[in-house]
Amino acid sequence: MPTSSLHILAIHAHPDDIEFQCAGTLLKLKALGHRISVATMTPGDCGSAEMSCDEIAAVRRAEAAAAAEIMGAEYTCLEFRDLSIVFDNDSRRRMAEFLRRTKPDMIFTAPPVDYMHDHEITSMLVRDACFNASVPNYRTCQWDPASPCTKIPYLYYVDAVEGTDHYGNRHPVDFTVDVSEVFETKIEALACHASQRNWLRQQHGVDEYLNACRKWSTERGKDIDAEHGEGFRQYKGHPHPTDNLLIRLLSEAQSWQSGQSRADHCSESHSSQIRHKTGCPRGASWRIGRRRLPEIDKKGWKNSSLFDGTRKIRYASWRGTHRNSAVAAACCSSTGDSLNWHRSRAGWRRSSSDRSNVFSNSTLFLAIECHERPRSNHDLWRTTLHTSGSRTVWSGRRRRRCGHRQDAFVVVSLHRSGNVVCGVVDVLVPFRTSQRCRNLVGTFSVALIFSDALIAFSDSECRWMECRLYGVFRPVIRQVFTLVLLAAFTSEVLGQTYLAQGELSGEPTATTILLQSRLTSIPGPETDADGDVPGHPGEIRFEWSDDLGFADAHQSDWQPAAADDDFIVRCLVTGLQPETDYYYRCRFREEAGQTSIGKIRHFRTLPSGESTTSVSFCMGSCMNYHSFMSGKSNGGGPITATEEDRRLGYPVFAAMLSLKPDFFIGTGDIVYYDHPAKTAASTLPELRKKWHEQFRFPRLIDFFGATAAYWSKDDHDFRFNDADLGGAKQPPANTGISLFREQLPILPAHSDNQPTYRTHRVNQFLQLWFVEGRDYRSPNRMPDGPDKTIWGTEQREWLQSTMKQSDARWKIIITPTPMVGPDRASKKDNHTNPEGFRHEADSFFSWLTENRIENVLTFCGDRHWQYHSIHPCGVEEFCCGALNDENSIKGVKPGAKGSTDPEGLIRQPFLYDSPTGGFMHVTVEASDGQPRLTISHYTDEGRKHYSVTR
Repeated sequence: MPTSSLHILAIHAHPDDIEFQCAGTLLKLKALGHRISVATMTPGDCGSAEMSCDEIAAVRRAEAAAAAEIMGAEYTCLEFRDLSIVFDNDSRRRMAEFLRRTKPDMIFTAPPVDYMHDHEITSMLVRDACFNASVPNYRTCQWDPASPCTKIPYLYYVDAVEGTDHYGNRHPVDFTVDVSEVFETKIEALACHASQRNWLRQQHGVDEYLNACRKWSTERGKDIDAEHGEGFRQYKGHPHPTDNLLIRLLSEAQSWQSGQSRADHCSESHSSQIRHKTGCPRGASWRIGRRRLPEIDKKGWKNSSLFDGTRKIRYASWRGTHRNSAVAAACCSSTGDSLNWHRSRAGWRRSSSDRSNVFSNSTLFLAIECHERPRSNHDLWRTTLHTSGSRTVWSGRRRRRCGHRQDAFVVVSLHRSGNVVCGVVDVLVPFRTSQRCRNLVGTFSVALIFSDALIAFSDSECRWMECRLYGVFRPVIRQVFTLVLLAAFTSEVLGQTYLAQGELSGEPTATTILLQSRLTSIPGPETDADGDVPGHPGEIRFEWSDDLGFADAHQSDWQPAAADDDFIVRCLVTGLQPETDYYYRCRFREEAGQTSIGKIRHFRTLPSGESTTSVSFCMGSCMNYHSFMSGKSNGGGPITATEEDRRLGYPVFAAMLSLKPDFFIGTGDIVYYDHPAKTAASTLPELRKKWHEQFRFPRLIDFFGATAAYWSKDDHDFRFNDADLGGAKQPPANTGISLFREQLPILPAHSDNQPTYRTHRVNQFLQLWFVEGRDYRSPNRMPDGPDKTIWGTEQREWLQSTMKQSDARWKIIITPTPMVGPDRASKKDNHTNPEGFRHEADSFFSWLTENRIENVLTFCGDRHWQYHSIHPCGVEEFCCGALNDENSIKGVKPGAKGSTDPEGLIRQPFLYDSPTGGFMHVTVEASDGQPRLTISHYTDEGRKHYSVTR
């Protein structure tokens, strides 16, 4: 599965069209972690003989929304009207604007030829908009137009209704997707459109629309020998992408995914339908289910690699010249390890220097060789599992030899998901002339569910065993059951260590990085009954390499994950190469337990200080977990989080990941100890829980698994709103300081005396200063003047000294709170307010002018709106705003009565005063020897709405 989530949009004419034609495929894509949306052109306002247009429209909108909720999709109605969809300029602009706002990566829509006008015009409008939406000068005539799309999406036409054209001829499709596994959920979604039963009976002659859907999908499924299918054609006209992304997503993830009761196979028409070759004694092509495997090379080994997200699968096959030679299959590891197998006289054995349990965090494909004759003679490898300590090997012995035979494989794949071990057994056969051999393909699954001492066994699809032809394989199946049971008890199922919060990399330099992870007792992303992600004792070792295959990898020593450190392990890595992509992963275990391997993660080191290499980064702050999860605004921001968002995490991280930044800057308020106020965190377990619940989201894990970060703290992730060092209110200041250092990779572990203010030279043109805004500040209530400070004397002197020494073209100060603003006049804990700490800011700005230090910018968080302001002395400030919509508020303008700048002395080129979440994206690049700094503001959905270049 791809590491990044795509946005798949299905657009059809009326409510229920999508459920009929492509809901199954949408559900499969959803299960792979992609975002799905559905849209209808009309609300179905003519779909009733009893209700008025408005009445039935309201009913059908609600039905469509309910169906979308079942599918985990977002629903939109474009508010055209039934039987009135036309291809005119107004309609074209409306559709182009919709695509610009949603920015899909892939679109499903109605076919160009179907039984009615609305369907066909919808198809034309969508195809036209895919191109128009990317044309910058194409105006959609909206009052608040979205920015043009940056790419043309993949476009697929769904099947025609009943799979026929205008004349009743079979409608052609390029390929068919097997939706058998998700078909009942598809039917459940379709059943939401209950208002259509009478209408379809009267108008279409369809007595039972659910049964009609079953019938149509069964017919299409016959194309690929599946129970249920959905057909598609891809639009490949210029300039649309012509590679088949849909096939790649489904086949790479599903054809090799274990732990399912039936393989979800799909491929292009030339291979998705059952085709047979004749006479191939050598160089035979094999298939697993309906997926072709690499050809068997008669001269020896032939290896190929398949990639499923971070999972690397290796398949190896061999066939000698002797007719009784074995054919061997290897196995795969979800971590990218190659687990090689060889056949010897003793049987099948694993060849690897690592004798740790082969089931630990892996999916194993075990090949059992079988030879079958048309009657009863056969040649079978009986396979057993041997376990000795941490060593696990498979071996086999030959039962009987035979003469002429037809070869076959039984492949069992085992996969662990939580406390369930699932196995899938596939019978593989060559494409030979015998009809008997062609019928040997079958699949069944077993699941072992552990609950105390109870083991439940499920055999969901063994109907094919009733056939006489399969009798020869019954000994194999019995043996497989034994293997699965043994594997369950020798695998990591008995271990209870996970990395539910993923991994973090922090403070990258040209030669160093901090790596961090936390052992947990639950896999996530769901929390336990207390809403927490509890830790688990054990050990962690980090491995890193500049090669994705971990050639010449380096590794750290084993480090304990202990309760005193919240089960967090951190490692300082040195000796790295500048501007280099590195890959890293965790090996983790309970004490003296089986070793597991985490997913492969990534970071990039900074260029050297003399380099002119381009660099980009994102910046954000103010993630309010409570407002995001509860659907309650924290000051006027819109409520936009969907159920999918609350399951996957803040959408902003998917938007930032798509930009592929070199690093991320978090400017404080990463968690909110004091939200909700009635249950504010004060004890150490409560404070730690805030971090656990925040960083267990899949979108955050994906983003920080690919992007190193720098962190600063502010009031909410220090103590409480506007907190300083004084007062008896919990938590104490020293707890807030130490906990921030504990939870994030800012400093090496237990570096309690090392300050968190620091500077990093990014390249020849850019240097960053991270100032500390809480550890040294004076009391907020202290009258402003020369002695009142946020930074403290030592930090201020360090800042001025290092800035004078720098020859970087742009000098950016990363400050958790604003220095220019304006802010609300009621605030007193930052540098912008006369009753706050303005004297320190004015003195610093005067120092910059006196020392002729130019091109100084300040980047801040804390304020929950985005702006670009310019101080009278020339210092520019950019505020990134809040990361989620629910935590955003309306901004304050210069010259406003209630602002810290009532005189209007500050110039403000940009203020996004409508509440919205978002982030900043910054690039530094040099073309033709001319360096450029570009600062852009984005919404949390990834739409750019302001940009300036220096």
